[in-house]
Amino acid sequence: MISARNYLQEDDECYRKMTYEAVFWDQSKNPPEFSEAMVLDFVQPILNDFPNRKGDLGVTALQNNDPIGAVWIRYWNKQENMRGYYKNEVPVLVIGVHETYRKSGIGVLLIRQLLEQCKEKGISEVSLCVSKKNHAKKLYDKCGF
Repeated sequence: MISARNYLQEDDECYRKMTYEAVFWDQSKNPPEFSEAMVLDFVQPILNDFPNRKGDLGVTALQNNDPIGAVWIRYWNKQENMRGYYKNEVPVLVIGVHETYRKSGIGVLLIRQLLEQCKEKGISEVSLCVSKKNHAKKLYDKCGF
């Protein structure tokens, strides 16, 4: 059974794996190995000190209590940011779903639950960055991005 819940500390490894999935989605570009990728200057800040920065929110997807995907937002600034950043007041969304479970509605479940959290916290805008070639573009369109 698939379910989703708010981030818990035990989800850290899942979020690391989903960061890799989100950043290196295009396998045709020969991505680095996971351990090498996670220390790269443009990857490392994505989860640095998560969920302790103001505004950090996350949702984890589970299959029989095993994490299979995650979505989260973070606020950035001009000095420290990532792709998708365009102003300090708008958090950037990152999502990853284990390849076995893609195209099964999990991304929609994750994003909708995260956006509901955002609404409850008074966050009216969320940003993301996606390549036109990315297979997840349809997911983002479906969710109103």
